[in-house]
Amino acid sequence: KMATHPYPNPLGAPWMTHMMEADFWLAYGRTRSQLHYDKEHNFNCLYKGTKKWILIDTREHYNDVEWVRGGRFDGEDDLMNAGTDWVAIDPDRVDLLVHSDLQNVKYHEFIQEAGDCVYLPYSYLHWVNKTDSGMQVAASYMWDPRAVYDEEACADAPLDSNLPLGAFDTLWYFDGEGVIPQGYPDPIQIVQHVLST
Repeated sequence: KMATHPYPNPLGAPWMTHMMEADFWLAYGRTRSQLHYDKEHNFNCLYKGTKKWILIDTREHYNDVEWVRGGRFDGEDDLMNAGTDWVAIDPDRVDLLVHSDLQNVKYHEFIQEAGDCVYLPYSYLHWVNKTDSGMQVAASYMWDPRAVYDEEACADAPLDSNLPLGAFDTLWYFDGEGVIPQGYPDPIQIVQHVLST
């Protein structure tokens, strides 16, 4: 039996139009991320520039890395992770004397070019490095992995074609100032705040 979705459509519709996060990335000069995972599925599309990615299967190697927050990744049920976490290393200069367990970590490395989209499953460790000196433009869209497609509810959606991403409700926001926070408040609190204003 389908349960009520924890983040209801703000207009009361029975179908879900939520994405957890939508990011528009503009960069000039050198930028890169931490080695981290997100709780959501991530679809990243690059429109200008190039990026180098390193991916590590968190489920296979979560005991081989030293987490900054620690205790957030649940290796038994990673849908129940307590939040985002990251590893405090520089992937360009890993000290294998300090981080000796990383010698056994299998990883994937590739270059993303303009026009390429990358899908990252939820909880997958990744590191992204801007490889060119010019302007870079990208966007990423993130969805809750617990969301379940409900054909019956979606049958009533007033759509003759796919819903454009611009029609989705984004439940997390960042104002663009300072360091991007790792993790965010409970999305239902944000929805309630927006509806009450």
